[in-house]
Amino acid sequence: LGNVAKWSLELSTGFTSPDTKALGKWLIDGAGRSKYGLLFKLILGDLRGLEGKGPQDLNLPLQKYLEGADLVTSRTGWNKNDIAVYMFARHWDSARYEPSSGALSIYKNGEPILVRGITGKAFYDETNNSGIWIWNNDKKIRATLGQGSTYWSKLRNQSPRSYRAVSARDVLSEENTPYRPQTLTKFSIDDSVLTASTSFAKLLKYRGVEEVKRTIVHDASIVTITDIIKAPKQARVLVSFRLPEVPLISGLKAETSRAVLEISAQDAKLEWSGGEGKELIGPTGLWHGHKKDGLTPGYSNKPNARKKYGMGYLFIESTPSAGTYEIVTKVTIKD
Repeated sequence: LGNVAKWSLELSTGFTSPDTKALGKWLIDGAGRSKYGLLFKLILGDLRGLEGKGPQDLNLPLQKYLEGADLVTSRTGWNKNDIAVYMFARHWDSARYEPSSGALSIYKNGEPILVRGITGKAFYDETNNSGIWIWNNDKKIRATLGQGSTYWSKLRNQSPRSYRAVSARDVLSEENTPYRPQTLTKFSIDDSVLTASTSFAKLLKYRGVEEVKRTIVHDASIVTITDIIKAPKQARVLVSFRLPEVPLISGLKAETSRAVLEISAQDAKLEWSGGEGKELIGPTGLWHGHKKDGLTPGYSNKPNARKKYGMGYLFIESTPSAGTYEIVTKVTIKD
């Protein structure tokens, strides 16, 4: 946990519910205390006599959609060696940094199988997670790639979906539904198997895309990802998986030391873009990391940076004849 997160946990021990206080104390015991904000901690925090309780003690659910975090979570348990699957599905559109719907990550033993990286401040998108890349191939990739955000768009007028939120009331008002895109279209649990879908064509900067839907099914050590996209003919569509190591590719199968990825799609091909010095080189040759955050070519020679930000992209490109893409990826996680 970062210092801001640890600071927030300690503040929460002074005014939240007993269970939240106990969970906060448990997390602080494991991660340590923040070295910042002493005055606020003294005023708002209260660790005196507080006993920590973990997720198992509090009987927290293994599968959950966290609307406030725009995040679907699914776990096999609360031990360190359990599998954790995360997918962003944006509910809100009002903050400074908005996660991209469909951005996926998987961890086991606290180690990344599909990396959840950050390539600029606190922003999660298709360039640093496992996501769907869609842009107008007749234009520069950065002009139409990605999903819009109210905060960044309202002053520069980058998106026709821009709105001016001047108060919390503006955002929470039932009349201002654009602030709640509510992209989660399915969330079900059947005998511990999670199925979750997010549909987010309306969020794309590239207008004219009819449908973008990602569905994940998490069943123990297998995660199946189904991507359906309906896009105009000038669109370029790629599915990417952000990996912490160079994979072994054979046909439509890619294997790492921790997982096997098997792809099914019409006229599909796999391509690896990565390795030392090329960790964030995208499909058009551009670097997709912010160098001011230390993400310079070659960062992967440091093991912690490689685990945190990834080694490169596994790109899947399909060329269907009718403009409707259906790409299915089965991820089998090794013991």
